[in-house]
Amino acid sequence: MMKIQYVILFLILGVSAPAIGQEEYKVPLTEYIREIQIWKKDGENMTLSFWLPRSYWRIALADNPAVPQEMVRLILETLDDYIFVCALDVAIHLDGSMNFASEETLRNSITVKINEGIPQQPIPENQLDISVRSISETMKPMFENMMGQFGAGMHFYFFENKDENGALLVDEYKEGEFTISHSKNEFQYALPLTTLLPPKYCPVDKAAMKGNWSYSPFHGKMLD
Repeated sequence: MMKIQYVILFLILGVSAPAIGQEEYKVPLTEYIREIQIWKKDGENMTLSFWLPRSYWRIALADNPAVPQEMVRLILETLDDYIFVCALDVAIHLDGSMNFASEETLRNSITVKINEGIPQQPIPENQLDISVRSISETMKPMFENMMGQFGAGMHFYFFENKDENGALLVDEYKEGEFTISHSKNEFQYALPLTTLLPPKYCPVDKAAMKGNWSYSPFHGKMLD
């Protein structure tokens, strides 16, 4: 069976794309996928937390001649206030049959906890702006067409991402952490996403290191 955790974005993302403010740096696509999609397996059960941050849309739609940049801007503005999460809970039986948790079941269990704050519930659909609901309603059949039963079993949820002063609660480019919980599982995200940071280099052998590292683990020298 294909690795489901990579199918979604490989169907949507064709190439690596520049990170914001780093025009010459190409985001390593496979590693980016691993950071925003977290799968857990327990026996026959598989659960997914697929976070869709703002950078996702920049990467997904960058250099796509079919998508005007004005549309990219509108999508970013529309989703700016939200933490957008796709969730899945499925039991895959030995005979090949699959049982998926319903949208309502997932909605009743899913929460987002930012740093050590109080877990927040998803925003009720009838309280979402019509433009946000439109994006969700467009993506749902797209996922179903691409992934069949798996796509149909994925459900979208939106959480508040602005504080009382209008500052982002979760920013993939800034230090922090948050946890998405559902189906008795926790999915932890450490920020910033390392794949969005340009690599640093060891001053000794010039080897590329992760952008969130300060020192070379091999030579103990501060990275450039």
